[in-house]
Order: sequence, then C-alpha cells, then structure tokens
Amino acid sequence: MQKVAYGVGNTGLALVNVGISSWLLYFLAPGTGRVLLPASVVGAIWLGGRIVDAFIDPPLATWSDGHHSKLGRRLPFMLWTGLPLGIATVLLFTEGAYGISPVLRGVLLALYLGLFYFLFSVWAVPYNALVADLSPDQGERVDLSTSAASFNLIGTAIAMMGFGKLVELFSPKAAVLGAAAPFFGGAFLPAAAIIGVLAVLSFYASNLGLLRLKTAGDEPSKLPFLKSAASVFKNKPFVTYVVGMNVFWAGFSIINMSVAYYITVLMGEGVGFTSYSLGATFGVAILCFPLMNALPKRIGKRRTVMLCTLAMAFALSLIFFIPSPPFGLSPRIFGLCVMALAGLPVAGLFIIPNAMVADLSDFRLPNGDKPGEAIYYGVQGVIQNLMIGLVTLLSGVLYDVFGNSPGHDLGVRLTGPIGAAFALFAFFAFLLFYPDDRKGLQGGRKS
Repeated sequence: MQKVAYGVGNTGLALVNVGISSWLLYFLAPGTGRVLLPASVVGAIWLGGRIVDAFIDPPLATWSDGHHSKLGRRLPFMLWTGLPLGIATVLLFTEGAYGISPVLRGVLLALYLGLFYFLFSVWAVPYNALVADLSPDQGERVDLSTSAASFNLIGTAIAMMGFGKLVELFSPKAAVLGAAAPFFGGAFLPAAAIIGVLAVLSFYASNLGLLRLKTAGDEPSKLPFLKSAASVFKNKPFVTYVVGMNVFWAGFSIINMSVAYYITVLMGEGVGFTSYSLGATFGVAILCFPLMNALPKRIGKRRTVMLCTLAMAFALSLIFFIPSPPFGLSPRIFGLCVMALAGLPVAGLFIIPNAMVADLSDFRLPNGDKPGEAIYYGVQGVIQNLMIGLVTLLSGVLYDVFGNSPGHDLGVRLTGPIGAAFALFAFFAFLLFYPDDRKGLQGGRKS
C-alpha cells in the first residue's frame, strides 16, 4: 500500500505538467488557424515564468525539510495546493481568459504560467522528497520510483493521448480531418477541465493514503536556506547528475512540446492520431518497465541512464526524416516506428531519476550535518526550470524562423536532431564524471 499511495500522486502531476507542456504551445500558436501569440513570444514568456519558478524551488524545499506540523514535513504543502493547481491548469486553456490585445495576452499568459508553476512546485517538491523519507534502502527506492513511474505513465498517457482525443471529440467534424483542417480552440477548455478534475482526484487520493506516513523520514533539517542550498554542491556526484540529467530532460522536453506538431504537420494527421502514435511509445515503455526496474539493481543506475541516453539520441535523430522517410515507408508508419523506439528511454526517464536523487540525498557534510532531502529536488528544479524554459524559447524561435506548418516544416523537423544532441551530452557527462553507484557514490572508483 505504501508504494501505491506514494505512486498515485504522480498521475496528477503528470496530467497537469504534460498537459501543459504538450498542448499549450500548440493551443496558443497552432500550425494552422488562429494564433493567440506567436510561438517565439510564447517561448520567451515561458522562459520568464520558468526563471521565476526556478528561484522558488530551493527556499520552498528548505521550508519543507525544516517544517514541523502534526502532519509531518511534506503533506501540509500537498494538501493545500492540489485543488488550486487543477484550476490553474484549466485557466491556461480558457481562450476567453486571454483578452483581445496581443500585449494583454502576453501579460495574462505570464501571470497564468507563473501561478501554475508556483502551485506545481509547492506540490511536487515535497512529494518527490518522500522517496528518501519512505525508505533508506536503495532497492526499495527503485521500487518506489517504479511505482511513481507507473502512475506517471498513466497520467502522461491520458494527458498526451487522451487530451488529443478529447479535443477531437469537442471539435466540429470539419476540424478533425487532418493537418489542413480548421483549428478549433474552443475544444481545449472541456478537454483541460476533464484533465484537471482527474488530476485533483489523484492528488487527494495520494494525500489520504500517505496520511499514516506523516512521521516518516529524518528529523526536520536545522540548516538555514543558504547553507543548505550551498551544501548540496559539495556533493560532487550530485553536480554531475543535476547537469547531465537536466540536459537530458531538456532534450526530451523539446520533443514533448512538439508532439502535436509531429502528428499534424510532419505526419499530416489530425490531433486525435496522437492516441495511436503515443500509444506506440507508452506501449513499449510499459513493456520495458520490468527491465528498467531490474537493470539499475544489476548494472547500476549510472550505466542504465547511459543506455537510455543513447537510445533516446537514436530515436530523436530520426524525427528529422518523418516527412520523407526511407525504405518507401509512409510518414504515418515511419512516425509510429520512431515513437515506438522512444519507449525504452522514456521508461528509464520515468523510473531512475528520483531513485538517484534519493541516494544522493544521503550525503552528509564533514561535520555530520545533512542538507535535507527536498533541497536536492529544489536545486534540481532550478536547473530544470531554466533548461526547459530555454528549450521552450528555442522551439518557439525554430517554429517562427524555420516553419511549423505543412510544407514549411523545417523548424519542427530540427527539434529531433537538437534533442538528440542534448541526449548525447548527457551520455558523456555520466560516462566521464559520475561514479559507479554500485561501488559507492562518495569516493567510489569510476567504472
């Protein structure tokens, strides 16, 4: 029950996070039809919101690590933010909430994104830190992360596959026939409302299941914020991890926010076809979950991550060729094959990172002080927010400069090789600078 109670909360996080990252840019700046804001402007605003959010995560993490309450260190934050987070998700897809002036739309988008990411961090940072609280055993942490990854995959599948189907369901029939069909923004509001309700139910189901675990984990950290945040950088393996893994995530984020364009622009299908394309990804990912649970225990988390980065680089490099595939394949079939190939590294991305950070958070300073657990996720959040904000801006610029519409699609195609380059950077970071975790993270010999 502990693993299920912990894992189910990740369904809600995936629903709102993936729903926003996969569909908001397309909602605001589709390849055809009305455009609320140019893609590059959306990317710039997204970057600004991520920068603000990045600097919220560490003090929030320190607050959680040192928090005293009858419900423990983590749950109070999660209990108060679940419902507002669901509402903020729906607000972002409410076309009428953006006004009629481009300047006003930009200001309102910045406010809505800022609110969303603030609430997301207040829920997610304490939640992620629970992996270290719930068990000191590295194997059990992999199991907890696998449970969270399984529920994350459910939420991701609903947000990426189901969202497109819901948009199709609520669109006029003329707007579901393919890439050249008229765009209907009004269909996104009911789709987002359904996603938001499911997310809120997931949040509070997890909260109820975790109430009995309110005293789990170490005593609240007594280190002040600045000392706690600075001390994690004395943990050298964590520095390698936080750079390498977040560059990897940045590459994946480019793809994540471009999926709707791959379907409608590169494959020439309607948004509802996302259910089939992403079904290939998630189907393979589910099949690979047992492998990604077993491999870290056998060959170590470092080597498993390196395998995933290489597999992701290969899959992403093929995106460039979707409109004119080799071997006489149609864009539809070739695109489905590419999406299926991404399933293995996606499984690894869902399972391994939280278990790695939980292991890294066991680090103690020479005087015996422990920085805390959530502060690692908070510092990671700074790097992650900055990287995702930058790649969102990069994607918007690529679309506006090189094209994101049928027949003018180079901007969309370039996201694949760029994402592959990010994955290869992560591979070499872990190869050259991260220790063999099977021999000890602190001072262990390099493999």
